[in-house]
Amino acid sequence: MKALTVDFDPAVIKRELLSYHVRHGFVDADELLDFIEAYWRLRVPRSQVCPEHTPPAEYIVDSFFETVQNSICWANRGGGKTLLGALSTWLDTVFKSGCATKILGGSQEQSKRMYEHLTGEGDGWGMVTEDFRHLLRGEMLAHRTVLNNQSNIQILTASSKSVRGAPGCLSAGSCSWVSPGPARATSLRPWVIRWAGPASP
Repeated sequence: MKALTVDFDPAVIKRELLSYHVRHGFVDADELLDFIEAYWRLRVPRSQVCPEHTPPAEYIVDSFFETVQNSICWANRGGGKTLLGALSTWLDTVFKSGCATKILGGSQEQSKRMYEHLTGEGDGWGMVTEDFRHLLRGEMLAHRTVLNNQSNIQILTASSKSVRGAPGCLSAGSCSWVSPGPARATSLRPWVIRWAGPASP
């Protein structure tokens, strides 16, 4: 009697799993966080480490499932705020059709750092792996990415003019450096705000 062997292609399995979640979403926080770990080898901490600490996973989960409208990721420099902001941005872009996200930093360079976590350029993590390339409409441009599901991501500079326009999700990096003009402009629009700022100046 011969043993039956079946070859499984991990790339095919991952693509099928991605397609499933694009169609059906995620049932709960654990399923979402397990997906993140499987696709990016990124284990987002889920445990509270001190009384006033909120686990980073809560920021990702609450943002994705929209249990809060606006959220702030406030932590030390080098604490992963920009990476979490990029992750939250990419999850919304892939799994929510027609989601328009604007990345706003105190400077063009700060906005670019968050965007590089998507593209993988520079020191970026590289969220847009080969598993996701088929979802793109064309190539990722230097300041804008568009998906087939009508979602898009755009880099903005910290000016009042750049943040005026259609409502969307604002992923803001190092917002403590953004001048009052752009802040006032965002308050006039129905933005969903994801704020990643340092714990101290």
